[in-house]
Amino acid sequence: MNEGEIDLSIPPLARLARYLTSESQDHRIHCTECVIEAASCSRLDDVHARLLPAVEALLNDEDEEVADTMLMMLPDFADTIFEYFPDFAPAFLAQNIIPLVHALISNESEQYAESYASLAIKLAPEYFTDLEVPFLKSIAHDDEEGVRLIASAIVLYLVEHIDPSIWFSGLLEIITTFTSDSSDEVRVKTPPLIALYTKELQSQKEKMQLSGKFSLFVRDTCPEVRTAAAESLVTLCMALDPSSKIIIVIPATKLLLNDQNEETRDCVSKNLGPLVAELGRLADRSLVSQYCTALCSTDPNIAFASAYSFPAVILGIGKERKNEVATAFDEASSSREFRVRRTLAYGLMSFAHLLEKDYLVENAINFLRDIPAVSIGIIESLDRFLEMVPERSSEFFFCLQEPQRYPEWRVRLKVSEQCRLCAKFYKREELLLVAEQLAVDEVWAVRKDAAKSVALHIQKSDISFLEKLSESRMYYERQEAALIISLIEQKWVSECTKIIERLSSDQVANVRIMAANAARVLKHKVLVSLTLMRAIKRLKGDNDVDVIFSIGKADAP
Repeated sequence: MNEGEIDLSIPPLARLARYLTSESQDHRIHCTECVIEAASCSRLDDVHARLLPAVEALLNDEDEEVADTMLMMLPDFADTIFEYFPDFAPAFLAQNIIPLVHALISNESEQYAESYASLAIKLAPEYFTDLEVPFLKSIAHDDEEGVRLIASAIVLYLVEHIDPSIWFSGLLEIITTFTSDSSDEVRVKTPPLIALYTKELQSQKEKMQLSGKFSLFVRDTCPEVRTAAAESLVTLCMALDPSSKIIIVIPATKLLLNDQNEETRDCVSKNLGPLVAELGRLADRSLVSQYCTALCSTDPNIAFASAYSFPAVILGIGKERKNEVATAFDEASSSREFRVRRTLAYGLMSFAHLLEKDYLVENAINFLRDIPAVSIGIIESLDRFLEMVPERSSEFFFCLQEPQRYPEWRVRLKVSEQCRLCAKFYKREELLLVAEQLAVDEVWAVRKDAAKSVALHIQKSDISFLEKLSESRMYYERQEAALIISLIEQKWVSECTKIIERLSSDQVANVRIMAANAARVLKHKVLVSLTLMRAIKRLKGDNDVDVIFSIGKADAP
C-alpha cells in the first residue's frame, strides 16, 4: 500500500490511532470521519478515553482545514453518541463536547456558528439556559468584531429550534447589546433577529419588549442598517397584534419611505405590497397611495414586486376601499413591462369577486388581447371567469379559436384544457373544432392533452376525423388517433375497431405501441369483434418487444 493511502481494513479505533499523528493532511482529515465510525462500535470507556482526546486534537490541529473539517463533523459525532449512548449523551455533550467548542471561538472559523448551533439545539433546556446563554452573552460583548458577528449568526441559527421564551431575558440582553454595537456589520444583522424572534414569541409583553428595539434601526446612521430594517418590516408586521402594528410598523414604514438612501427607499417600496396586505384595514390612505405609486413605478423591479402582491393588497384593504387602488391597477395593466401585465393577469381571478361584472369583463378581455405571455394568465382560469359571467361567455370565445396562432406551447396546452373545462358554456362542435387543431400540434404534451378534449366531445358523426388521422403521413398523427380511441366514450368505440386494425400493422413501432394500448382498452369496453381479434393477434405477433409488452397486458380473446 502506498504511503498516502488509507487502509480501511483496519478497525476504526486502530485506524484512528494510526493516522491521528500522521503528517499527511489527508490522513488527519480521514480521522474526522473515523471518530464518527468508531463511536458507533466502541464501548463507553473508549469514548471518554480515546475518542474525546482524538476529537480535541483534531479541533486544535495546526492545519486549519483539518480543524475546520472536525468542527464541521462534530454535530454528526454528537448524533452518533446520542444514537448509541442515549442516557450518557446529554451530559457528555454539555460537559465535554461543547466546552471544546467554546475554546475555539477566538479562531473565528466560518464553520463555527453553524456547528455550535447544531450542537446547542441538542441540549436539554436546563443545560442551554444555565451554560450556553451566559456564553452567548459573553461573546456578544467580545472586543473582537468577528466574534460578535459569530454571536449574531448563532442567535439566528437558534431562532426556529429553541423556544425563545425559556431564555428571553438573555436574548433581550444580547439584542440590546447588538443594538448599540459599534460595528455596522453587527447592527445590520440585528433587525431580522428582532423580527424573527418576535414572530416566535407567544407572550405579548415579550413581543413588545423585543420589537420596541426595532425603531432604533429605522433611524440608524448606517444606510445598510436601515435597509436591513426595511427588509424585515413584513416579518415584524406578521408577528405583531393590531395595536403594535399601528405603534411600531406604520411609523417605521413611513419613515423608511422617505429615507435619504435610495436603496433603502427601493427596498421598502418592493415590500410595500405584502406590508399593506398584512396591515389590511389598518393601512391608512397615505400608505395605500404609496403602494399605488410603487405599482406604477418606472423601475420595473419595484413595479413587478408590487404587481405580484396586488391581489393580497386589494383583498386586505377590502371591497369598500378597492377604489383606492383602481386607478393604479388600470395604469399598471397598460405597463410597458410585460411582466407587470402578466402578473396582474394571473392574479385577476383571485380578487374578481370584488369587481363589478362589466369592469371584470373589460379587464379580462384586455388581458386576453395582449401578448400570449400575458393572455395565458386569463386563459388558465377561463372557466372560472365564465362561472362568474356566464351571460358574457361569447365575448371570451375568441381566445380559444385558432390556437395555433399562439407561439408558446404552454398557452396551447391551456387552451386544450379549457376545451374540457368550458364544455357547459360553448357548443360541442365549436370546442371539438379547437381540440382537433390541437390534436395535430407539433408538441407531444399538447397533443396528449388534446386527445382528452377530442375524446370528450367526439360523437359517431365525427369518427371521420380519426380515420383522417390514422391515414396521415405524419406518424405522430396516426399515434394520436390511437390515443384518442383509447379515451373516447364506450358507446362510440365500436366504430373505431377498423382504425385500430389498420394501425396494428403500421410501419412505425410507436404507432403500433399506441394501437396496442388502445386495443387493450377496447377489449374491456366492447364485445370483442373479429376485427379487434385480428388486430390483437397481429400485435401479439409483432417483432417489437415494446409492442408485445403493451398488448400482452391484455388476455388473448
